[in-house]
Amino acid sequence: MAKRESKDIFIRQNEKGMINILKAQHFVYASAKKWIAPLFFCMILWPLVINIVTNFVENDVFLGLLIVATFIFTGLGYVIRYIYKKKKLLAAGIQQKFDLYVLDIKETCGKYLKQKMPQRECVIKVVKKYESKEDHLFLNWYSDYSKLPFEQAVFFCQKENLNWTLKLKKVYLIFLICFFTVIFIGIVINSILSSDLLIKFVLILFTLFPLILSFAEGLRKIIKDISCQQEIQEKIKQIETELNKLNGKALNDLSEKLQAEIYMYRQKSYMVPEWFYKISRKKYQNTEDEIAREISEQYKPKEKRKGKNESNTEK
Repeated sequence: MAKRESKDIFIRQNEKGMINILKAQHFVYASAKKWIAPLFFCMILWPLVINIVTNFVENDVFLGLLIVATFIFTGLGYVIRYIYKKKKLLAAGIQQKFDLYVLDIKETCGKYLKQKMPQRECVIKVVKKYESKEDHLFLNWYSDYSKLPFEQAVFFCQKENLNWTLKLKKVYLIFLICFFTVIFIGIVINSILSSDLLIKFVLILFTLFPLILSFAEGLRKIIKDISCQQEIQEKIKQIETELNKLNGKALNDLSEKLQAEIYMYRQKSYMVPEWFYKISRKKYQNTEDEIAREISEQYKPKEKRKGKNESNTEK
């Protein structure tokens, strides 16, 4: 078997075909996130509108219709959730295709997967749809670990994947809690002020139903995501402590298992809105690039004595 070079990872990730795959996964994720706007309207904005309207409407029949509409929009919200969940699964599968090729893990980690990858024909169709988009945002996807032995470079690229999203989810969790707290307080105050008319009071309470469902679902998924990522991070820390003691084959086997876990995590993870992602992207990527430079110096292979093998990895 030919020796695998770390630099090949960072050459492959900028190949035109891989850039097209990254564009495809990005825009499929983006198309899924577009459904967040109508979901936001059904589950959050509509209840807020009703809370404002109740202060100006006295007609019982009209208020009753608003209650019915609230239930309809709540049901529609669940339909929208189903649609963007399917798109998210496709995007996760496309991103997995990128990682398997770039990190030279190929399909061997499939034995650890509980769910199947998207069909090749489906991926090709999506890639062709977005291949005309600009390339520059997708160049140098992973930070440069080319000074490390191949298996270590793969490992740190995988670690970078999780570091990025874990930081983002923790910040978004704080934002979500603050946002919904303000809304809940406003609705409770409004319900107290409107308690003179029973149907108004009932309507305002009904508006809490989709809001509570939306908040509880978002909170549950983000906390679950963070917990899942932290479990994987613990495994990564264990591997990292033994990194220089592991031979190439052992580290490669661990990377295969880790890649399967990353893929299964992506399939179920909560999607942070695109605007929030864009705010944080540059800052977090600069941090990861700096980490890559420090690690490359720390783990740079030692020069061998004459006559010794040039690598401590098994091929």
